[in-house]
Amino acid sequence: MADTLQHHDHAEGQDDDTRSAATWKPVSVWPLTIGILAVLQLVPLIVLEVLLQKSRSTPLEFDTSDSSSYAAWQYPAMAFFLVDGLLWEAVFARICQLEPFYQLSLPDGASLENSLSMGYTNTITFWVPVTSAMAHHWTVFLASVGYISTFTLAPLCTRLSWTLDWPRTYSNATVTVLPNEPWCRALEALCVISAICGFGLAVMQRRRSGLFSEISSVEDLSRLLCDSPEFLALVKNIPSHADSKAVGEALQHCRFRLLYKTNRLQLVAFQNPPMAATQRTIVIQNRSLDAHPFSLFPAVILTAEVMVVGVYLPIALLPRFPPENFDPDTLRLLFTALLLINTAFWSGIQSSLSAILPYAHLTATRQAKDSRVRNYETQNHIRQKFTPGSTLLQLTAGSTPCLTALCGSLNLQLMILLINPLWDSTLAIVKKQGLDAPAPGCLLGPALLAQIFSYIVPILSFVAFLNALLYRRVFAPRKPDTLISKMIYLCRGERLLQDVKEGRVSGLCADDGCYSFGWFQGEEGRWFVGVDRGGSVAKEYKKVGEVGPDMEG
Repeated sequence: MADTLQHHDHAEGQDDDTRSAATWKPVSVWPLTIGILAVLQLVPLIVLEVLLQKSRSTPLEFDTSDSSSYAAWQYPAMAFFLVDGLLWEAVFARICQLEPFYQLSLPDGASLENSLSMGYTNTITFWVPVTSAMAHHWTVFLASVGYISTFTLAPLCTRLSWTLDWPRTYSNATVTVLPNEPWCRALEALCVISAICGFGLAVMQRRRSGLFSEISSVEDLSRLLCDSPEFLALVKNIPSHADSKAVGEALQHCRFRLLYKTNRLQLVAFQNPPMAATQRTIVIQNRSLDAHPFSLFPAVILTAEVMVVGVYLPIALLPRFPPENFDPDTLRLLFTALLLINTAFWSGIQSSLSAILPYAHLTATRQAKDSRVRNYETQNHIRQKFTPGSTLLQLTAGSTPCLTALCGSLNLQLMILLINPLWDSTLAIVKKQGLDAPAPGCLLGPALLAQIFSYIVPILSFVAFLNALLYRRVFAPRKPDTLISKMIYLCRGERLLQDVKEGRVSGLCADDGCYSFGWFQGEEGRWFVGVDRGGSVAKEYKKVGEVGPDMEG
């Protein structure tokens, strides 16, 4: 295999100097950027240790009328880990995006499952460290562990690291902060873990990326296909409605590699000749689970929304209907678990939307007749990046599916940032009913805010569910969640590839028609799913599980 690769490299005249220059990286994964992020993880570690040592010698107290002190204990820690987690999310998304191309740039190339069929951004976040470690993709492993530690686990530990002991009599107007040392130590351990992941990732990211420029949008992938005629001919033989298992069977004996030519990349495939001659029967099914991302099923969205309402509903009901002989503090761990589950749910929803939206926006039914509007929409959506969180930015461009991600992410971030102080405020007021002490003044504002959000957030959740219910129709028989699935769809866009090959970038949004994603009928009368100009689209949207006009499931 190695001899074959070397011979092919020599025949193609690969430019080694060009290969060594393939070091493009986005700013978010520069070693310096990740190093600064790693140092940032030490800030809460130092602050928390200082507070623990101080609490052992001097009680941490503040007056019940001191709203600023109350806010200082409740909000900054949550806000820090929320922002820190969003920064780690950007790092994690970019690392997952770059890893396939690094594997393809290795001298011996990479197999399909180790490169083009990676699906980290569409995998449940908590499962990524396991799959990446099994595949020996250590940069993805470190980025995922750092992301989970900061965005998910650290806020949960923060909620349990200290409690506020409110006075129960008029004579006592002092609130005592009671640190919970085991949870504080757990939070410190998470800070250390994320710092180690950051420093390790900064060192590993000194390697080359294997890219000259970014390859993530529809246009970028089309340009790579144009420069890779052998690979393009290979994937054209795979049916556009093939599922991931069928694609894996068709290409299981191939290894893929990036060849570096002057000013361009070429993706090539090498196959073992004895195995290539083996006849294989590829069974292609068409199931609803393949045709639609699982995380976007209305039932899944409804489950996530019910959990959101389950968190906020007690905040609205407890002050009005205080329970007797029941300590509401027992619900704290339950709400913490619901917050953890919600984080996993909405992470998957955002990832799935990020994968399908670039193609959904290319459907002919979404193209406006006015050329100015059409050009604007196409330029924005055809370049859409496949990164978690990017779906939220498209709501301003009229993206209906993004409403689900917007409502879900808004709920999640509000829960992370506000649920601890709002819930504590509600508990403190509930506990004081029947006691000879008024509600502290510093709690009145947060308690009112809790009531407002407890009514607004369920409404947002219901809107997200209705949107998911209406968006049950899908635009393709297979979700484009990996590089190979995206390329199989794009390889049939003859006009798209021709325009990109000839350098007519404006052709992607020319006045003579926009590109569409759907079912097309070729010159020979065969139907295929791909990207092409509008006008001959048979069915832009497909029902779940439906196949092409002349195909059998």
